[in-house]
Amino acid sequence: MARKPYASDQSIHSMTTRQLRQYIADQADEAQKRLSTSDLDHATRAYRTAAAEISLDGKKVMRSTSYMTKAEMRERAYALRDFNSLDDSSGYSKSIDWKENRDRYKTFVRNRLDDPKTPPDVKKYWSQFLTPKGNISKRGYQAYKQYIEFLKSVNEVQSEYGYREIQRYGIQAAADPRRRTDISNIFNQIFVENQGKHLTQGDLIDKMHLAIKEYDQRANTIKAKQGRKMKEHGKVRRTGR
Repeated sequence: MARKPYASDQSIHSMTTRQLRQYIADQADEAQKRLSTSDLDHATRAYRTAAAEISLDGKKVMRSTSYMTKAEMRERAYALRDFNSLDDSSGYSKSIDWKENRDRYKTFVRNRLDDPKTPPDVKKYWSQFLTPKGNISKRGYQAYKQYIEFLKSVNEVQSEYGYREIQRYGIQAAADPRRRTDISNIFNQIFVENQGKHLTQGDLIDKMHLAIKEYDQRANTIKAKQGRKMKEHGKVRRTGR
């Protein structure tokens, strides 16, 4: 498969398909070197989990991109990058990724818990990552990253739904703040409801597409009913002479 060079500081999300192939090949080489010299029996749980995501039986790194979609290649690229940035003796606490995104992660979780409009099951899901003292634990960081990958996949089809921008931990959708909040909650709802079901990003996007379609249909129905009520209320009653 054809490959194309990428800039050293280029984000994965901005890479073309050919650049992603080259990036995955480079990261796979590095990951294989690390994996071949790692003692997984004595590695941290975070390291073993990351290794399992990019390898077969924790030994051979998966390299082929022949039958991958662009979204799937992005997932693989992020997984390889995260594995290569991990310190196998201290896990996420000393990883580049954790240092870069720790504050974003904590802000995201805190917003989900503090927002009164957050659906109950979504709030329950993110609240499991609170410590007994009410602080936000690192245990939920992997779930947060998975959610962000979901948002990035949605970003590819954002024009279909009229979104202007999807940020790392916030969504700007149209100009209506109510719709923006509702759409954000729909994203969270779909993500939480399908945890552990081993769905692809494409499956999640299809579910989100359907949920937003149903949301818009309900909103249009409500507007139509309100319009009829206002019209009926404005009618002049005629009485017989």
